[in-house]
Amino acid sequence: MNTLPFSLNPALATLPVYQPGRPIEEVARELGLSAEDIIKLASNENPSGHRAWRLGRCAVRPRK
Repeated sequence: MNTLPFSLNPALATLPVYQPGRPIEEVARELGLSAEDIIKLASNENPSGHRAWRLGRCAVRPRK
């Protein structure tokens, strides 16, 4: 294991290891679909688009 020149938050040690999503081809085979018929979203994407209440939170605020 590599040692870092700084300390990390101890809470990070309890986080689960990142599990990447499955490839489209694997999902297509499992579901009996064509890979061309599948649209893969990133983990932070919503198929319904942005929620109106979130848009206000994303606004850029001017510096003071």
